[in-house]
Amino acid sequence: MSGMVMTKTPIRQIGQVKELLANEHARNQLAAVAASHMTPERMMRLLALAIEKTPRIAECTPMSVLGCLMTCSSLGLEANTPLQHAYIIPRRNGQKGVFEATLQIGYRGYVQLAHNSGQIAGIDAGVHYSDDEHWLYRKGAKGVLEHVPGPEKGEKLHAYAVVTLTNGNAIWNVWPWAKVLAHRDQYSDAYKRAVKEGKKDTPWITQEDTMAMKTMIRQLAKFMPMASEISRVAALDGARADYAGFAMNPLAGLPEPETGAGTDDAELVEDDESGKAAQAEPEQEMA
Repeated sequence: MSGMVMTKTPIRQIGQVKELLANEHARNQLAAVAASHMTPERMMRLLALAIEKTPRIAECTPMSVLGCLMTCSSLGLEANTPLQHAYIIPRRNGQKGVFEATLQIGYRGYVQLAHNSGQIAGIDAGVHYSDDEHWLYRKGAKGVLEHVPGPEKGEKLHAYAVVTLTNGNAIWNVWPWAKVLAHRDQYSDAYKRAVKEGKKDTPWITQEDTMAMKTMIRQLAKFMPMASEISRVAALDGARADYAGFAMNPLAGLPEPETGAGTDDAELVEDDESGKAAQAEPEQEMA
């Protein structure tokens, strides 16, 4: 993108997402919220690559895309890259008749946020198989959670997430595998749609363990220190939110999810084996 002629069109007047790439005001908005290592130039390069891999992003409203990019930048996460931190997802807004960008956080994005937090020393998640080398779980005041993975060829029995706080305390959440699947069946619209259409390209089929671990981290976020960014991001993840408003006024803070707008297990798009970010073009209606 070197040598690109910068424009000064007011962002309210930008009609196409690709116009953001060389717009001085859009870069200034990114700079206003960016984490120290997230330069506006890099974020715009990532956006250009995301559009190349998922062309429908270019069909979204420009301000929703800029708002998603700014949210990533403020959190120190990269969108639509092999790091698998987060994904800008185009979704159809049935009421407005347009595509809008929403932000979905990947499993590795939650892990990165944990490392960035001042209150969380570490975070881990896993799936317990029947052929694991060791598994010990006991609830209560003297609870224990110990797991040594094995071949992972047996039956899936539990999913869990563990957070270690800086004071040395640990909090965890463990679900029987049947509860994980019941949660998927109730909340994952993408999975229900794939089953209905006889498709097997949804992450709950292709990357079931990763989706289960993300689910457990999101559930555990409800019990984390409320000052942690993870708690805020978990509420925002995959939900309809006023990203356009955040793009216009970054000083107002991260966008708030609309009431009842969350998708408790938002569609997660991971990389394929070639290392290229998988395309994600759900045409899911937003009520």
